[in-house]
Amino acid sequence: MINVVLTSGGLNSAILLYHVLHDCVADSGSVYPLTIGYDQSNYAAERSSLYELTMINLRGLVRPPLVHKLDIISRVKKQFPQFRVEEPPTYAPNLNMMMISIAASVGEMLSRNKEPVLIWSGISREKETRYWDCSEEFINNINWSFSRNSERKVRVITPFIRFDKDQMVLRGESLGVSFESTWSCIKGDRTVGPCGKCESCIDRKEAFESAMVEDPLERTKK
Repeated sequence: MINVVLTSGGLNSAILLYHVLHDCVADSGSVYPLTIGYDQSNYAAERSSLYELTMINLRGLVRPPLVHKLDIISRVKKQFPQFRVEEPPTYAPNLNMMMISIAASVGEMLSRNKEPVLIWSGISREKETRYWDCSEEFINNINWSFSRNSERKVRVITPFIRFDKDQMVLRGESLGVSFESTWSCIKGDRTVGPCGKCESCIDRKEAFESAMVEDPLERTKK
């Protein structure tokens, strides 16, 4: 079995990575974290966070992350700025579709002996309410498309798609996730800490408060 885990260094993907390693996969050698850069403003902070998670906190348990640079979004923005659709700052058009397709391609290449490929995604219920490509219907349709693959079995797994924010944090706490190594902010940098004002910071704060768990990144700011 080939397990490709979509990771960013953020809260959901960190919880997902711990979940896959500790609860789902006995052979950690078959777990491949995949991070995709699409010119997001916090890419450097995410990469740094992911390095800490995989190379320090999960040392020896997981392979170094595979990195893919997806620059088509930034190139279109630069070439056709007048056609840019105004969306929330955390939304990128068709991003999940592209990331899942890339993960499927990577998984098939790693599956030299035609082992089944599982693509793990950390999307949760709160994402589904805001982004069309984070819904169960979307994932079901993607999996139907992958079922047409007659050479290899490829499937997207979303273990937290019915989880609320607080459930995600509690799940992470039960797994011993290194929350201090995760990064959610889309504006700040890791040298000065999260901004506390962007959409992602607000979501993160609400998640920890709802779960009644202290966020170590908030503690370091005090």
